[in-house]
Amino acid sequence: MPNRLQHIDVGAGIMILWMIIYHALPTSWSFLDSNPYAISEYETINPCVLFPYLNFFMPWFFYKSGQFFEKREQKELLIKDARKLLLTFVLWSAIGYLFYLFFGALQHSLTIRSTTYSIVRGLFLTGKIPINEPLWFLVTLFGVRFLANLVLPNRDDKNGWWKIVTIVIGGYLLAYLYFCWDYRLLPYWVANGTTGLVFFTLGYALRDYEDKWWLFIPCALVYLVCSFVGFPMVDMMFNKLLAGNFLLWMPVSLCSIVAFNKVCRFIAQHLPTSFMAMVGKNAMVIYVTHILIVSTIAFLLRYYKISEAYPYTLWIIICCYGIFLPILCKFIPENIYMFVTRKQHER
Repeated sequence: MPNRLQHIDVGAGIMILWMIIYHALPTSWSFLDSNPYAISEYETINPCVLFPYLNFFMPWFFYKSGQFFEKREQKELLIKDARKLLLTFVLWSAIGYLFYLFFGALQHSLTIRSTTYSIVRGLFLTGKIPINEPLWFLVTLFGVRFLANLVLPNRDDKNGWWKIVTIVIGGYLLAYLYFCWDYRLLPYWVANGTTGLVFFTLGYALRDYEDKWWLFIPCALVYLVCSFVGFPMVDMMFNKLLAGNFLLWMPVSLCSIVAFNKVCRFIAQHLPTSFMAMVGKNAMVIYVTHILIVSTIAFLLRYYKISEAYPYTLWIIICCYGIFLPILCKFIPENIYMFVTRKQHER
């Protein structure tokens, strides 16, 4: 597979922009509330209900990672991933924590417990700390890649299909078991790591087949049907059902991913894609920085009572930010972000 595929960058660009909009909408302001489920007067705005057609964006990122995964020596993989994923997580989480202290100091809401014990406990249970909470994906992906390197068959193993089937079915059933038991009784990374491994494995297995028409047509039909009758929706971080049937969520998400990637192939071949591909190439930069700007704007508008008078002003401003940030990334020297990873978005 080529080192860089245009349609993958297009897909990443679309998904990262949707992620920004999703986090900019008021129902995602949990990083400003003491209760992560308290959305106050903005509770009626649900990003998934507003635009459910890309609700598979988190599974897509795990699937894409699996597509480019190649097995290697365990020590080599750990060193590479620790540098690329864990170091990125630590650095940008630390920056997010400084934002958290700054906002808390302005609100006079900081306590010893909220700045120490609660942070450590939250890190263990959720794999994230305020304010850069979307970085949970990096920790989970690190664990998923570690497990995948242990259990996935080599690509040239003709008899390795049974391992693929076992991982997918086993992970599917385990995720449902976690859901039925109570997603709050275990650290969130146990459940989202399980579903992440399923989508990662599917990406690994279907890499050379997803552009086949015999796979695309049924997947596209499933996506079209769900567009009319409704999509099953799960908050992947919490393994929490938002709409529909949990058992249908993973199969429908897989079909949506295959159909979406095929459409991205068409877009890359027949339409101008330089802007969206540029966004995709800068996905890591956008991913680690977007919530810092989102939370800053959210905090300032709440702090100065602007959002109370104009509740929709906030997400409109932040959505505009989501549009202009990729343009800024094109002109920002890459060496500013060299501490994010030595080889940004390495395939």
